[in-house]
Amino acid sequence: MEPISDEQKLEFANSSFPGKTVNLGNGDWWFIQAGNILGDNLHYEYWDGQVSLHIEGPNWRPLRNYLWREVSDFRVVSKEWGRQGCCWTLQTTPSSWEEIQEAFLELNRIMLPHILDFEAEQGFDKIYECEEMDVSAHKIKIDDLLHSENLHIPEYQRPYRWTTKNVEQLLQDVTSVS
Repeated sequence: MEPISDEQKLEFANSSFPGKTVNLGNGDWWFIQAGNILGDNLHYEYWDGQVSLHIEGPNWRPLRNYLWREVSDFRVVSKEWGRQGCCWTLQTTPSSWEEIQEAFLELNRIMLPHILDFEAEQGFDKIYECEEMDVSAHKIKIDDLLHSENLHIPEYQRPYRWTTKNVEQLLQDVTSVS
């Protein structure tokens, strides 16, 4: 197979996956962001002659578990890649640039509906709806915020834990602004 230039990868990614992060890798691998919830820690990657969906970084378990439950397509198989079930590989071995592009698109057609459903279930889609709305800011007491019916912490944020150092930094930041 002819070498694939960075320009070819970027042109394909920008036309087929507009607005998504592209990592050109090192020649052996490269990826395009998939979905929004994990940023580029969730991506379609070409590596070792195959195209896969990789789940990396923190907070990977909820999405991995969701995909295990929901994806039942003979064209993809869940494999171990660093962690069990964090790699969903398309069962083809592309042998040309055109076949690689088609493999990315096919994997996206299979996996994106599941990714979007997961993001909606987590409330992540609501974050993007806010971009189109007018936003106003006002002061609110912390006690009022904590007792507000509008306070919602998405499940994907819940694994974060604050240490004493985090709390002290927050208090220092709040008092320095006062």
